Amino acid sequence: ERGKLINVWRPAKEVFKPEAMASFELVPVTDNHPPTAIDSKNAVMFSRGTTGENVRRDGDLLKTTIVINDEGTITKVEGGKHQLSNGYYAETVFDSGVVPQGERDAGKPYDAYQRDIHGNHVAIVELARAGRSARIRMDASDEIRSIPNPNLRKPVMDELQKALAAERQTQSFQQTK
Repeated sequence: ERGKLINVWRPAKEVFKPEAMASFELVPVTDNHPPTAIDSKNAVMFSRGTTGENVRRDGDLLKTTIVINDEGTITKVEGGKHQLSNGYYAETVFDSGVVPQGERDAGKPYDAYQRDIHGNHVAIVELARAGRSARIRMDASDEIRSIPNPNLRKPVMDELQKALAAERQTQSFQQTK
């Protein structure tokens, strides 16, 4: 029925399946959810970073590292926008029931449940669907860094220029012998 609110349950056994968790490895990090799924045609437009390779369970959430390589998004995170929301594909099964004990939201009725979850992106949002605990976690020793760091290029270029100059001097010396 159009306009009707549907309560959807995501069973922990589906969220934490090894293949579901692995599907969130190396996916784009976005600033808010994009209006469409991310693919090779629009990734440059929406991607602001990427998730890490080690996605694992942390209580009732997923945990991984993220790299943010967009200055505007870094500024927003430093300003307090740091909640996270997973964007994914899933099969939705319309079968009502009550969330069983031991599950997040136990005792709440649902109209449908999701299975076969496959990650598409992780969005940095103002208000996470999974609650305030779904967020970028940093302690005082952490810092947000932009990757690639332009300051890293200069020493590499300096070393390359020195190596080329030394090679030219060697060639020049060999020619004068």
